[in-house]
Amino acid sequence: MKKQLLSYSLTAILLTGLTFSCKKKETSPAVDDSPAPGTTGGTTGGINTGALNLFVVDTAKINTISETGSNETNIINKTINSSSYIPNLSLAPDGARFVYAIYQQAPFSGTVQGAVSREIRIADKTGANDALLHGINTGTVDFACVRFGNNNKIYFTKDTYYPNISHTFCSINADGSGFQSATTYYNIDDISSDGAYYLTHATNTGTYTSFTVIDKAGDNGAGSQLMAVNVSTMTGANFAQGAFTNDTKKVVIPYQEGLSAKVLILDLVNKTSSIKTLVNNLPGSYATLFINMASDSNRGVLTVSGYQTTVSNSYIFDLGAGTILKQFANNDKFVEKVHCN
Repeated sequence: MKKQLLSYSLTAILLTGLTFSCKKKETSPAVDDSPAPGTTGGTTGGINTGALNLFVVDTAKINTISETGSNETNIINKTINSSSYIPNLSLAPDGARFVYAIYQQAPFSGTVQGAVSREIRIADKTGANDALLHGINTGTVDFACVRFGNNNKIYFTKDTYYPNISHTFCSINADGSGFQSATTYYNIDDISSDGAYYLTHATNTGTYTSFTVIDKAGDNGAGSQLMAVNVSTMTGANFAQGAFTNDTKKVVIPYQEGLSAKVLILDLVNKTSSIKTLVNNLPGSYATLFINMASDSNRGVLTVSGYQTTVSNSYIFDLGAGTILKQFANNDKFVEKVHCN
């Protein structure tokens, strides 16, 4: 696969020619066509063309919610104690099911750590038929990335950081069969819906921040660079985990610069990149950003959290137009991730 490296200086990063305001207000199996609880979305050919189906991760609970932030309905509750936590969720492209990771730990008994479990589970969009796909009984392994593929496969990573660093790419069929794993050199942020590409975790050299997309089949299966972009380090810039679009044509990486939430867009077809500003006048200079793309590969949800005295906010956006379609406040400050289909 031909390699291509794009580099941008601090001035060149404004390559879309955008200007930024300083206003006080934030701006900005068979397919089941029925909407998830609390939503109104529908699908055409497996792609949602109506209102988005939104799934909110609230610590160890999964709720559905409408595009206006109303009709919130709990569909999964895995809360056992304060250690219960859902770090990742991924919706099937047709919206019929979702896969998620759940971490549990029993309380300490004196100085002895309680039992630990970490699981990959699958459920229908209503929360029914919640079933275990893969589980481990150790707290030293993270399921850092989970993806429900468009080929009825589940992709996820198992990362170990102590006592040694290791990264493992895993796949399993949605019915729980066919588990496979392979060691990889890459720290993976996202996996394409066909399992062919990885987005690696950003690296910062002090001079620039590098984003790389890896072709899994390249270099005889070891993986080769499909596309890479270097962005000159910006003072105060806060890059977050990026996401592939469902059609695997783009990668969208959110970041905060000053009081603006922006996205770096990697075009994997034309090997180009661009930047768009989605939200201006955030309430603080440091935020936690999470982005998730819908099945139509154009709409998505950006969730902004991290301000300890205020609830988080979610913004439904049109990527092509670079505009906010709707926004709403979540129910508390602990909601950091809203997923969509």
